[in-house]
Amino acid sequence: PKSRFVADFIGDANLVTGTLQATSPDTGTVMLEDLTLELPHQGLASGSVTVAIRPEAILLKPQTEAGIHGVIRKATYLGGHMDYTVETSLGELFVMDAVMDAVHEAGDEVHLQLKRRGVSLVND
Repeated sequence: PKSRFVADFIGDANLVTGTLQATSPDTGTVMLEDLTLELPHQGLASGSVTVAIRPEAILLKPQTEAGIHGVIRKATYLGGHMDYTVETSLGELFVMDAVMDAVHEAGDEVHLQLKRRGVSLVND
């Protein structure tokens, strides 16, 4: 999605603020807390940008791994996957975990990492 409206319209999307740094002709370096991402810059200028993150693009990892620190606020088992609400410095994020390697409970501290697909810059 190229716009905030479309990102939210086509399904659940976590919309957070990141910082777009140096850009090449097609991609830019985006900082989200402790994560550095290379994303298509969509013609956006360097500075504060909106990043759309699909709930299924977020990976929950143990605190021993790198990533954005978060605390599980809500965990719901839905048969084939878990839905989580995770409080982070970026705001409250909605996470869908279909792998369920480790099931987390409310109060658990985790680190969030992002998959390559399902993360994009959007125009406000």
